[in-house]
Amino acid sequence: MAGGGDAPAMSLPDVVILIAGSILAAGFLMMTWDDPVSIESEDEFAQTHHLFEGDSVKLVIKSNASGTVLIEFDDEIEQYSFLKSGSETFTFTAEGGQSNLLITNTGESRLEVDVDVDRKLMLDWMAFPLGIILLSWAIWRKSLDAKEQ
Repeated sequence: MAGGGDAPAMSLPDVVILIAGSILAAGFLMMTWDDPVSIESEDEFAQTHHLFEGDSVKLVIKSNASGTVLIEFDDEIEQYSFLKSGSETFTFTAEGGQSNLLITNTGESRLEVDVDVDRKLMLDWMAFPLGIILLSWAIWRKSLDAKEQ
């Protein structure tokens, strides 16, 4: 070691507990971290999603004043006018493959856009069962090792 000391080697269950805890923490952050995007007047926001057939994209658009927003998702184009400040929700269903989302603020208002992807196969949730299985195995194995000593 760099400090000249000697540390005992970590056991396999300890390493797996560390990895499982990291997977669970990363899964929690992946599912909960959602920052809305601000779009100033006469500005646009573009995103590309890789989706399966049946996946849906939900948009929540909040406006601070009256204005118009143009939403283009693949071949669908929607234009919506805010008569006053408020929010509106739009949902688009994917046909599979790469989907392009373009939101254009054509008015004078400032928009706040929150994009949520709802996956049909729930692949985003796979980190949780994997982390729980690894953590359960490591705790079980560590208890067996403790009984043997």
